[in-house]
Amino acid sequence: MKVSELASKMGLKVKDAIEVLKTSGVSVKNGSSEIPDSLGNSLLATHQQITDAVGLPPQLPSAKEVQSGKAELPEPEEVGHLAIADAQTIAESNDASITVIYTMMDRIQQRYDELLVKQGIQKAQRDEALVNQGRAVYHLAVQQDRLTKLEQANQELDAQSVNSVLGSMGIDITSLTERAQSAIDNYTANEQQRVDSAKHFIQTGKLLTDDDGNEVKPDFFTLTMHQLQIPA
Repeated sequence: MKVSELASKMGLKVKDAIEVLKTSGVSVKNGSSEIPDSLGNSLLATHQQITDAVGLPPQLPSAKEVQSGKAELPEPEEVGHLAIADAQTIAESNDASITVIYTMMDRIQQRYDELLVKQGIQKAQRDEALVNQGRAVYHLAVQQDRLTKLEQANQELDAQSVNSVLGSMGIDITSLTERAQSAIDNYTANEQQRVDSAKHFIQTGKLLTDDDGNEVKPDFFTLTMHQLQIPA
């Protein structure tokens, strides 16, 4: 069995599997190194007993699976600690030293913590993208509703009479409508500029700048969709 295969089956990094082997008295160079199948299977059995004892899956998902949302990790409050009595029982049943047991537990816990952070980031980015998208839809809907009401008012009333009344009040209905439309156009242009800045960042690692030389804040939805490898 190759070391890389052992690491994959345990859901650990190759360097962690090498460290576990080292405490077992086996020295290997890299993931391509091979170990006896009997040793590999024994370590896998030990690994499963440890994960069962603390409430973790026998094989932790990959970072890619966590970041894409395809895999969920147990919540921290669902994961326990390896009691000394359990560690001793596992060591005896697998003819392993207590050092091997706790080294393996330490690497499992470390990997779980790393994946938990990645899962938290992925969820936060997804939530922020949805919030930003919701805000954009809401603002556009409000502007469209205002325009619709203005158009209905113009159709229901005599345009000349309305203009005259509003004019006497110092209100220019045409200018008001144009400003509302201009607000929508500006909002749409700004949103498109944010999307373009995000795409430019994805391609070059740099944000676009406006006419004043200030960086254009990227669109989080576009960045998140790229991270999840979903076309925006």
